[in-house]
Amino acid sequence: MLKKCLFSLILFTFFLGCKDTYGTEKDSIVILHTNDMHGHIVEGENGELGYAKMAYLIKTMRDSYPSLLLVDTGDVLHGTNFVSFFKGESAVMIMNKLKYDAVTPGNHDFNYGMHLSKLETMMNFPILSANITKKGEPIFKPYMIKSVKNKKIAFIGVTSTETKTATSFHNTKGLAFKDERKTVQHIVNDVRKKADAVVLLSHSGITKDREIGDYVKGIDLIIGGHSHTCLEDLEKRKYAAIAQACEHGKALGKVELIFNGKILSSIHGELLKKKHWVEKDEDINTLISMYNKKVEKHFNKKVGYSSSAFKGERKTLRTKETPLGYYLADILKQSTGADIGFINGGAIRDGWPQGVLTRGDIYNVIPFEDRMVTFQAEGADIKKALENSVSRYPKEYGGFLHASGLSFAFKPEYPKGKRVRNVKVGGIPLQEKESYLISTTSFLANGGDGVFTGTKKIQDKGALQEEIIHYLSSQVRSRNK
Repeated sequence: MLKKCLFSLILFTFFLGCKDTYGTEKDSIVILHTNDMHGHIVEGENGELGYAKMAYLIKTMRDSYPSLLLVDTGDVLHGTNFVSFFKGESAVMIMNKLKYDAVTPGNHDFNYGMHLSKLETMMNFPILSANITKKGEPIFKPYMIKSVKNKKIAFIGVTSTETKTATSFHNTKGLAFKDERKTVQHIVNDVRKKADAVVLLSHSGITKDREIGDYVKGIDLIIGGHSHTCLEDLEKRKYAAIAQACEHGKALGKVELIFNGKILSSIHGELLKKKHWVEKDEDINTLISMYNKKVEKHFNKKVGYSSSAFKGERKTLRTKETPLGYYLADILKQSTGADIGFINGGAIRDGWPQGVLTRGDIYNVIPFEDRMVTFQAEGADIKKALENSVSRYPKEYGGFLHASGLSFAFKPEYPKGKRVRNVKVGGIPLQEKESYLISTTSFLANGGDGVFTGTKKIQDKGALQEEIIHYLSSQVRSRNK
């Protein structure tokens, strides 16, 4: 026991070493932050720390910084079987144990619709977002002020305006997402009068955060999310510094506010990554194991077989065609007899292994509660959808389309809206006035990512994951005959 305690002390000294001598507990306030966890609760092979290891450092740091604050900037409640199976409740229970102080909702935190309001009642911390309204009124607290060591720290929350098209349309029905910069500009002067420092918790992405940091006076620090950006050090803009801690818990962000009396004199930040970690917090690990047993019992059933492994890398899926994207699009096409199968890169969240596939493998790849649907679309509308798909290239875009039954070329150097060339359906040139049967997800069919817009008669073919499982199972049965 003595050796373990001594080792922990040496380890913690290493964590806080030379980089962490900015201030003392007396004149500084430490904020730890997470973003875009997407349900990666368990330690992973790609650098994901998992909450048990995060908890170890959080609790250890609290011994040295009793006034430490802990916040999350969204997309924490959905994304893996571990959280989706419990509709986000497992993540909330763990966050309560870790004593989070506040969270800003991300677009995918609306994937359960307004079940988010029920989750809010389970939280021991507030949801903050100033720009989400219903009938003109905010549905969450716009901001809060924390009194820490005779200083008042204000936290304002904002959520991406892309949320209306970045989750299924029915999830945000009746809600309005106002412009983040205008919203912050509108309330910051009033908040500034009440606080010694103002922190913006933003699930709007690095581009929007830079805009706010350059144009909105009165914000000292922006803790961001949504764009999955790794900022090893703070990014200094005209008025505010920006922090963001990667994705999936691959880093725990740490920011230190240094005060001279009640005047904020400087801000420093860094990321704590996997190389720093050794132990898991036993209490959190036990809680995770309890939930995991229930998940494994439900998802371990064998449903199919894959002759090869498919990678599910975010950047690749959102910028180019991939074998996994094509295969899933082909399942959509083959399952419905459609002319074209479409799936967007943002719908695919993981790869799957070679060999036996389980229900869990399929739900990890497609974690969203989506439907397989068909509808008729004219060639001109299909071409517009393809233009939308490549409109942000070479930047990552969740609306990047993977297709089966269709091929095309595009010229990235051409202006947006005029990039797509040589579209063929079944090897035959696309006719703009001809109607084609499309099979895709209900998310895309109902205007998700702005891919297919306008009124259309949609035929529901069943739950997306279950239809994929049915297809895979039928393939195994066919091979065994």
